[in-house]
Amino acid sequence: MLLMCLPVVPVLYVGTLLILRLRQQWLALDAPCSTFLGRTLSRADAPGLWAWVESLARPTGAPVPDHIVVGIDQSFFVTSVEVMLQPSGQLLSGRTLYLPLTYLSCMSQDEAASVIGHELGHFSSRDTERGSEVGARFRLMCLHFSVITGEGTPPSWLERPAIWMAERFLHHFQIAVQHWSRAQELVADRAGAQVAGPRLFCQALLRVIALDGAIDALLHQRQRKDLIQALAEHLRVHPLCLSEEVLGRAVPHPFDSHPPTALRLQQLGVMLDAQLLAEATRQPTDYDRHWFGQLASPSPATTAT
Repeated sequence: MLLMCLPVVPVLYVGTLLILRLRQQWLALDAPCSTFLGRTLSRADAPGLWAWVESLARPTGAPVPDHIVVGIDQSFFVTSVEVMLQPSGQLLSGRTLYLPLTYLSCMSQDEAASVIGHELGHFSSRDTERGSEVGARFRLMCLHFSVITGEGTPPSWLERPAIWMAERFLHHFQIAVQHWSRAQELVADRAGAQVAGPRLFCQALLRVIALDGAIDALLHQRQRKDLIQALAEHLRVHPLCLSEEVLGRAVPHPFDSHPPTALRLQQLGVMLDAQLLAEATRQPTDYDRHWFGQLASPSPATTAT
């Protein structure tokens, strides 16, 4: 009995030490919270915008967000985890809809409505509560794992089995999270297609992907002071383009991994033809650049218009 129990003692000892280390590190990073650059638009600040978002939520039966945030450093997304806004430090709880001014300055109102309808579709199926929470927890687990394996000293041979098991768990958990996220994205695509039709939603989807490269490049040029103006000047010289490569790309999102574009178009029964590509890569018009500013204006006359 002693010979059988002696090998178990060091394993239990090392396992206890690992649990204590994990517990100390987990307490410091326990609450999932995301930080983004942006500011809120209340109902008093932008009554026309709130009325418009409510009209988009109504056909799909989606709940209206508790907060609308505008910013420049992300794409369209919704989340139900706590969000801390920078530079104000304001903490938001509940459902948050993030609207990027960069993309909105280059899209028509119908295109933006289709994308926002897609995002609100996540609220109707309550997958923001589950997906955002799971995504935040997964990032915390990955962070803890990197802390454990990157402390500078190589793990002992007794710790390596536990680290290997944790690595395999994270690998399979990531596969499960991505599978669930992709399934939910396809459901939300159908909600977005209800706003102005499947073809217009796919046009908006392709336009967001085409704009992503230009906006990302400008975000890394820190000397730019007015990003919206810089984007307009950039698109005058460098027209948007989409190649076959776009079919394998996904929309950037801070919480999950979207399905490939080709699969999303296929699920909606939309063919990627020359006309669709031309509409998705057209030059922004004056209407594209100004409609959101007019809609978000607190002026009663503008709201009525």
